[in-house]
Amino acid sequence: MAMHQKMVEHQKMAIHQKMAEHQKTVLHQTQLHLHQKMAMHQKMAEHQMTVLHRKMVLHQKTAMHQRNHHLTYRLFLQKLIQLQLALLLMMTNANLHQDLLQSLKQLHKKK
Repeated sequence: MAMHQKMVEHQKMAIHQKMAEHQKTVLHQTQLHLHQKMAMHQKMAEHQMTVLHRKMVLHQKTAMHQRNHHLTYRLFLQKLIQLQLALLLMMTNANLHQDLLQSLKQLHKKK
């Protein structure tokens, strides 16, 4: 009976030990899998950040270019308006000059 009891105890211990080893293996594999998944996610996130950064830089360049274009166009329009005003002023001066000459001629005729 004691011999049978010892055999049963030994089997129980062997089974318990095997189960513990199996759990360790499973746990280790799970940890490894999680680690790989995390590494993959990190790589993907880094890639997305790089792509986003590139897009932002490109957008900034485009925006700067458009802004420069816009500023150049505004300067051009300002110069055009200045020229138109100068021309208008010259024409007005010429008309005033003409009127003045006319008035002086008439005044001279009356004398």
